[in-house]
Amino acid sequence: MASDVAINFQNDKKVIQILNTVQDNLFTVGAELSSSTKRISEKHVEFLENSTDNFNVGEIKKFVLPRGSKAVSFLQYARALARRTERSIVSLSKQKDINNELLKYVNRLSSLLFVLALYVNKKEKGKLEHPKYL
Repeated sequence: MASDVAINFQNDKKVIQILNTVQDNLFTVGAELSSSTKRISEKHVEFLENSTDNFNVGEIKKFVLPRGSKAVSFLQYARALARRTERSIVSLSKQKDINNELLKYVNRLSSLLFVLALYVNKKEKGKLEHPKYL
């Protein structure tokens, strides 16, 4: 699981704690998708939103290339997988009724992972790189 790899390269206890909670919640997402029982609620979504808001990474006005240390790279990789998972769940929602809070959760997850990657990069004094559009 990409979240486990991302956790293993983190040094910040707050980031690790959030990722541990996310990892547990992802098993709840999987359990919900494999049954008809709604398990993901507004409180799960609020956890992601509040966690995202707690990290001040400044205003982002340009696209950011997913580069940096291993800690940053694995967060970016987890974000990319979260986005792919979101697209798959949205496709599934056209065939099966999917809890709206679950859809919100997977959407907010990629935002959180992006912010965490920027935070870790900033904390490590890494340089943000932007596409050159050659």
